[in-house]
Amino acid sequence: NNCVVNTSSSANIIAQDNLYFNQISGDPSVLSNWSIDGSPEGSHPVNFTTPSYIFNLSGTASTTADFLMKGTLNLLSGKFEIKPTTTFTVDKITHSFTTPATSANGTISGHFNSNLTVINNADLYFKNSTIDTSSNLQNLTLGSGISNLNNSLRISPNGVLTVNTGTVNTGGFLTLKSDATGTAAIGNSSGTIL
Repeated sequence: NNCVVNTSSSANIIAQDNLYFNQISGDPSVLSNWSIDGSPEGSHPVNFTTPSYIFNLSGTASTTADFLMKGTLNLLSGKFEIKPTTTFTVDKITHSFTTPATSANGTISGHFNSNLTVINNADLYFKNSTIDTSSNLQNLTLGSGISNLNNSLRISPNGVLTVNTGTVNTGGFLTLKSDATGTAAIGNSSGTIL
């Protein structure tokens, strides 16, 4: 069993069999790259489709193909890269770090032709706090929860931002790009974009 320790004055310990940690680096869609203690010998998750699973990232992970994670991706100090031409779909994205996200911790990076879909809530920090080649996505689809964009992201030309029924707080960090090939757009959305 893995444990969660509450460091408040009335600390308690809660055993959790659904809490997994990644190994140093690798493909996040490989079950053996996650374990209860983050080591190759630890107990591994049986699937990525159990909504109660929490996947804690403290290393580096890069998608190699389209990937569906029905649980929560919790960014500790790691970096999660959505490689070109791939789509990462996840139920929730959270953070558990005490220092602000930087290019070295707790971030997601994408490319002009990568796609991210979040079914529920998302707390999004992209690789750098200023726009560069890793703070891009072609398509960003947000579902029914509340999502926060905490630093710069640009949607590539011909890309689409879609907010199904939730709310996204852009904080002024969202840029819809255009060039000779096309213009990024807001897709058919029933949600709220702030």
